Amino acid sequence: IGPSTADGAPCALLIAFREHQLDSYVTQIVNQTFIPTHDDPINDDPFDSLAISNGTLHVSLRFWASAGTWFSTSTEFTFRHQDGCFRLIGLDRSELNRATAELTTISVNYATRKVKISLETMDSPDKRKIRWHRLIQIQQPCIEDIGNGADFRPPESGK
Repeated sequence: IGPSTADGAPCALLIAFREHQLDSYVTQIVNQTFIPTHDDPINDDPFDSLAISNGTLHVSLRFWASAGTWFSTSTEFTFRHQDGCFRLIGLDRSELNRATAELTTISVNYATRKVKISLETMDSPDKRKIRWHRLIQIQQPCIEDIGNGADFRPPESGK
């Protein structure tokens, strides 16, 4: 397993808007809970990437451990600034069981209230099973309401 490379320092997500008249930036949020702290040397750093495109903020987190579990996950959150906060409008989560090569992908679109669940094995992607569901209720939390992004789960869906 080797020496620790986890520093345990919190990772802050800071978002600022440019104020053109003042030629400066105005801080919108400083969040130290959404991106988990990298505090376990067995686990990879949970922060994967951040991008802004077409007025939306995309933050990707991942979980990969070198010991203790066969599962790895990747989650991309899509936020839009509305109603005075960065509101969750989309979620894409992939979970891979490295022992069985089973891949489960969940995609939630809050605008259409649809949830797509895809099940496949990496060695037989042509046998993919796809199910669609509608959201029972729309829960579009602000990024501050989510807490630790690694612990967030997609909403329940109707059948």
